[in-house]
Amino acid sequence: MHHYETDEVIEIESCPECQKTHSYKLKVRRYLVPTYMSESDFGAKPILKQFTFTFPCPNTKKDFETSCTLEETATEKAEDAEVIGLAD
Repeated sequence: MHHYETDEVIEIESCPECQKTHSYKLKVRRYLVPTYMSESDFGAKPILKQFTFTFPCPNTKKDFETSCTLEETATEKAEDAEVIGLAD
């Protein structure tokens, strides 16, 4: 299996600590799944996978935990992810 990492940004629309919107950078570890793809696979909708993260609120400095959804495809899966910090 071929593993690689991507930096992705996720937005929390209503922080449970301060009710404001925050954007965070995640490091997502993904892997490729070798498979035969048919024509219909190229237009297939992504698969959604839930992860639970602990985020720091930049306003209250308190941590909060919430679930977020990352996209997968038939040939690309999200193995794990970690919060790097606030997005620029």
